[in-house]
Amino acid sequence: MLRLVRASINPTEKSWLASRKASIVPEQVSLIITSDNTIITLFKNSAADVDDSILKMLNSSTILRQSCDASMLGQTIINIIIDMAILVQSAYWDIIGSIEMDVLGQPSFEQTEDIYSIWSETAKLRNIMKPIANTIHAMCYHRSVVAREKMTGCLRHPAKDVIITPLASIHLAGARGRCLVIDDNLSYMTEAAEGMMDLVFHHAIAGYRVEELTRFTGVGVLFLVTTFLTKYINHRPGHLRADGVAIVGTVLILQGYIIYGLLTSVFRARYIPSAMKQKMDQTTMLLKQFNRKDAPATLR
Repeated sequence: MLRLVRASINPTEKSWLASRKASIVPEQVSLIITSDNTIITLFKNSAADVDDSILKMLNSSTILRQSCDASMLGQTIINIIIDMAILVQSAYWDIIGSIEMDVLGQPSFEQTEDIYSIWSETAKLRNIMKPIANTIHAMCYHRSVVAREKMTGCLRHPAKDVIITPLASIHLAGARGRCLVIDDNLSYMTEAAEGMMDLVFHHAIAGYRVEELTRFTGVGVLFLVTTFLTKYINHRPGHLRADGVAIVGTVLILQGYIIYGLLTSVFRARYIPSAMKQKMDQTTMLLKQFNRKDAPATLR
C-alpha cells in the first residue's frame, strides 16, 4: 500500500514531494481470510488509519455491519488502501502539470534531473500497485465449493473453504476498476515524463546550435551596421539626433526577434496560468489537511 506522511525537507532529497514536506511510504500489508469467516490483517504503520475508517462504518447501520461477512470487510480494507493511493496519484498529477509548464515554456538541460526523478518515482508506484490489483483479481474470481445461494447461510458456520460472497465480488470489481484507472494514470505520467525528456534534449541541442549561430550572426550584423552608420555620421555631423533614432531603429529591426524571445521568456516565467496556480494551491491545502493530527481518517 501507499500512504503520504509528513517529512522534513532534506537538501539531498530529489523527490518533488519533499518540497511540500511530504513523502511516500510503501508498506507491505497481509490480508488473510479463513474458512470460519474471519479476517486477519497485518499492518506495519498505518493500522490506526485503516482502523478508524472501519470503525466509522461499523458504528452505523451499514451493509458492512449487517452482512457479518469477512470478505466484505476485506474489500473495505482494500478500498481504504486504494483511497490512500489516489491521494498519492493526485499529488503527482500536480507535479507533472507544474513541470510541464516549465518545460513547454523554456526547456533546458537543468530540468532533465527533475524529469528523470518523476519518471523513476512513477515507475516504482506502478510496480507497487500491481500486487494490489493481482490480489483483487484473485478474490473476484475465487471459486468456492459452496453454492452461491447457500453462501449467506454458511457465513455463520465454519465451512471447508474460504467464502467470497457475490456482494463482495461486486465491490471488489469496482475496486479493481479503480486500480486499473490508477495504473493507467501512472502509465500516462511515465509517458509524459519520457516525452518531456525527449523534448528537452531535441529542443536544447537544436536550440544551442541555433543560439550560437544567432550570436555570431548578430554580432557580425551589429558591427557591420555600426561601421556603416559611423561613416555616415562622420559625413553628417549636424544631424546627431536624427541619426541616433535611425541607429536605434535599425538595431531594433535587426535584433527584434532576440528581444522578443527574451520578453516572452520573462513573461512565461512570471505569469503562470491561473488555473494551474489554483490547482497547485488546492493540492497544497489537501496535503496540509492530511498532515494535521485532527484530520479525518479518510485523508490520512
